[in-house]
Amino acid sequence: MRRSIAILVFVYHLSVCNGSCKHGRTILTNETGVISDGENTTTYPSYARCEWLIDAKHPNKSIYLEFEFIDTECSYDFLFVFDGDSYLSPTLASLSGQHRPGPIVAKSGKMLVYLFSDRNYERTGFRASYSMQDCPFNCTGHGNCIGHQCYCFMGRTGNYCQLEECPQNCSSHGACVMKDDNSTYKCQCEKGYAGYMCNISLNNSEGSELWYTLLPEGMGLEPRSAHAGAFVSRTECLYVFGGFSLNEVLSDLNCYCINETTWNSINRSEPWPKGRYEHAIELFEDGFYMFGGMLDDGNYSDELWFFNVTSETWTLCANESVFKPLQLSGHTLTRVEDNLYVFGGKTKDGLFWSNIYKINGHIPTEWQEVLPLAGKSSARRLVGHSTVYHKESKSLLIYGGYSHNADEPRYGSHKDELHLFHVENKIWSKIKTNEALDNGPAPSQRSFHSANIMGNYMVVFGGNTHIHHDVEKCYDYEIYLYHLGCHIWVKAELLMGKYSSALDDGRVSHVAAVAYGNTLLVAGGYAGYVKGDVMAFKFPPLIAPPSSEVSLDLDYCTNITLADKCQSNPDCLLCTKQGRCMHRTHITEQLCGPLKTGVPYMQCPGICSRLSSCVSCLSQGQGAARSQDSPEHWTYIQPCNWCVKEGECQLRSKPTGNCAAATSTSSGLVGWWGDKSLSLSQIAQCRLEDKPAGLVSILRQTNMAEKYRRIYTRPLLKSFTRWRGWIHPLNATVKHLIDPSPKQFMLKLAVDNIAVKVWLNKDAIVGRKERIMNIGIGDNPLELKSRADNSLLFPNTSPGTRYYLDIEGEYLYPSSTNSQPAINEKLYSIELKWDGSATNGNSLSVLHAFSFEFLEPYSVGDCANFTSCLACMTDTACGWCDVEARCMPRNTSTSACAKEGHQLMITEPSVCTVCDDHVECLSCAKDPHCEWVKDKVHCIRRGRGLDTEIAAIPEQCPASCHELSSCSQCLNVGECAWCESLRSCLPFYDYVIRHRHGQCTEWVDSEITRNDNTYSCRNCSILKSCESCMKSFNCGWCGNRANPKKGVCFEGDFAGTITWPKITASNSPT
Repeated sequence: MRRSIAILVFVYHLSVCNGSCKHGRTILTNETGVISDGENTTTYPSYARCEWLIDAKHPNKSIYLEFEFIDTECSYDFLFVFDGDSYLSPTLASLSGQHRPGPIVAKSGKMLVYLFSDRNYERTGFRASYSMQDCPFNCTGHGNCIGHQCYCFMGRTGNYCQLEECPQNCSSHGACVMKDDNSTYKCQCEKGYAGYMCNISLNNSEGSELWYTLLPEGMGLEPRSAHAGAFVSRTECLYVFGGFSLNEVLSDLNCYCINETTWNSINRSEPWPKGRYEHAIELFEDGFYMFGGMLDDGNYSDELWFFNVTSETWTLCANESVFKPLQLSGHTLTRVEDNLYVFGGKTKDGLFWSNIYKINGHIPTEWQEVLPLAGKSSARRLVGHSTVYHKESKSLLIYGGYSHNADEPRYGSHKDELHLFHVENKIWSKIKTNEALDNGPAPSQRSFHSANIMGNYMVVFGGNTHIHHDVEKCYDYEIYLYHLGCHIWVKAELLMGKYSSALDDGRVSHVAAVAYGNTLLVAGGYAGYVKGDVMAFKFPPLIAPPSSEVSLDLDYCTNITLADKCQSNPDCLLCTKQGRCMHRTHITEQLCGPLKTGVPYMQCPGICSRLSSCVSCLSQGQGAARSQDSPEHWTYIQPCNWCVKEGECQLRSKPTGNCAAATSTSSGLVGWWGDKSLSLSQIAQCRLEDKPAGLVSILRQTNMAEKYRRIYTRPLLKSFTRWRGWIHPLNATVKHLIDPSPKQFMLKLAVDNIAVKVWLNKDAIVGRKERIMNIGIGDNPLELKSRADNSLLFPNTSPGTRYYLDIEGEYLYPSSTNSQPAINEKLYSIELKWDGSATNGNSLSVLHAFSFEFLEPYSVGDCANFTSCLACMTDTACGWCDVEARCMPRNTSTSACAKEGHQLMITEPSVCTVCDDHVECLSCAKDPHCEWVKDKVHCIRRGRGLDTEIAAIPEQCPASCHELSSCSQCLNVGECAWCESLRSCLPFYDYVIRHRHGQCTEWVDSEITRNDNTYSCRNCSILKSCESCMKSFNCGWCGNRANPKKGVCFEGDFAGTITWPKITASNSPT
């Protein structure tokens, strides 16, 4: 709302356009010029608020802006471009990162350019040239500009004559015909070809490995981001609903049919969904479903809609469901057989979720929540992720996304993890990364990308890949391939020789859909500005066969004639005897002879080596679930077994290590368990029989180094660690003596930054503790050959004899008030060595750590004494039942955790809920083992924080950010940030996600007030001098004409004063 003042003027301070900006304002009226933040050899300052107004002095003139370079902190520092002289003018672009945009044109006669930087780190900024034009883009040189309007030459069309009619003579695959409105000409493609220039062949392999422009900008689709869509094979049409245009939330439904050369808008009929963005759409039978999204009023939706493509009508579904999902945005909607699954997303209060919901797509009346039976759901709170369903493994594959930082939940980060959720056994698994196995490095962390299953690959495209201080790529343009049989990432250029010519046209929040089995359609998206084009990438049949050939189940490997090309493809192997490349499912030694080994790209490790727990191994390792439409050559998932003593998931057909031979140990001795390790094949066996070797369940040998993590504690807090179990000497010999008698073994204890006490009993009885070593911080290593009474350390070394070992360490955790180590820097280390070995065993150094064959974990069974999950894990006879919140014997038969169909008993520490898993105060304070550090926004173990800083009960928690309606309230809560332009408070970790399109043109948080910075809560009215007013962003001085120094400071911009609408905490504007 504007306030006009007749006798007062709105005065702006002017600064030079080339100097290093801080809070300067510049008005430019020359017909051409250059704007920049300063010299590109320096960085722009932190807290920059720099403005340039380019004024053509005529409302019908256009202003053309072209960038030489741009380099800002991705997702945090923005260069905004507005079509007008106000921050209420239409937004043309909100640029961030290092992606140089194409030319930007303002058509109002004015262009406002504004650089905003935060308090983190700075980059080299930008440099751009501008020119004033009578017509936009000067009609691209293909038309006459008359009265500020383009009149195109023959053969050209578009608002700026930017499009060629019937380009390249329709690529010789179509006819040039008059459009229906008799205005211009278009290509009418012959059957089997598509695109505005008829240059892409459909449903075959012709012209693969290339990008195609099906429809350029300006052919019917209003540019947008965060929309959703689907390709319907029956109609051969791509449908797109909603999205965000940078200026409004859209509610239109558009359709692009492949045999057409333009978008068509579906006529509205009642009922019709409200406009929304960050929603999700999924194909289902004769139409598609749509769920959730952010609405125009800032609220989130929990509605499920179905669009029937035959009747072109919407139906609201499950509106009377007894149970409903949360109101979400940034989630996924995925078809699984007859059901639709919703996963992840965030709610209006800024919280990220890992909930799973499902509904029957044929009878969409009642929602259900899917409760996982194993795996830590809190580790999968994601927004902006991708989800695909792989029916052969009966699993949802969730990749990437945005979530809380593990050590600093106040901040968020993009993720690069791949999670699996088995829809039948309801178990979460996580794929281990291993660059040695991957055929090239895995993609970097990302969010708001797309993923689709094509052939035997998950195809990932685009996304925001920003890594602080490292990668400023906001909008990726690469294609990434994850092989679903071999479970490796494969470089696209290894499989596609033409891929090096891939389009440098990155984007996020786009629609990506599969057409004809081998063609990826990409529509719209965001790259600092919104897009309205349709691109297509056509894959070769070795990656994704066309749908016309799927039923033929062809072996495309036989088309490869070069050996290195064959061996670079995970589907193919070189058949030596036949002298040709063949699909690996056809290869046998009888047919081909010995396989050629040592080739780096021939590996197909499969899923087993990617899984790290017994439950996940046996959940995902049951082999392929083939259906009638699962081609043999696409589907090979090798069954896995869990090798207990190795703590390793292995190929069922090829056991290794101690599951292959009893003497396959570090020393060459048979382990204390007396034979080969157990090899498990069923999930139910994990609870009873997965008892690994080592001390406790995670220490495989007697050395460890703990790395520093940012945990906030009070000063001089003592922390403790403990190892318990038994040592089995296993009749080992003394390494450096020949036929020693008696066997006088030596122990050596070395520590760093920790004080340690060691008890070693003379027998296996736990209660007879005998301390043999005591070492302080900074002490030299201790060596010991006998006990205090001069008796041997291990009086009897025969197999079956064991000695109780107890090691306790005490250290001071670095206080948050003192200087701290770097993340992942060594915090402390402990190493207990001895000189035992086998006479004919493996080569070992004289002194070495005890390896797992000598170490039996603590297993007594006093489970009721443990009151937390982590404590319960220190006894391998015990397991934690989360639904009953108690520790109990693993072999119980009465607990809910021991019954089929119920949540599985937790038997490994990584699945336990710990304080770090709580990312907001209320859940932290409700946990009896945790407390919330308010100022540091972190959940820690109870008793570690200062009483004045913590919330130990829910009543002590600060208000949620979204409940705060003023800047001063907002900045009093450490986890919140205030968006000045939207007058809303939000959790800081939600800033990148909620305002990634640049909706928030300025924000402040409590860190600014700590740094004594002038940019805090804006209040122009308290500034009493023209000078102080001019130094504050969005403030201007309304002075008396006779004496300009007399006046009032108002909030406003180049267009004048602004009175913002009154904002309530529950209704923040979009």
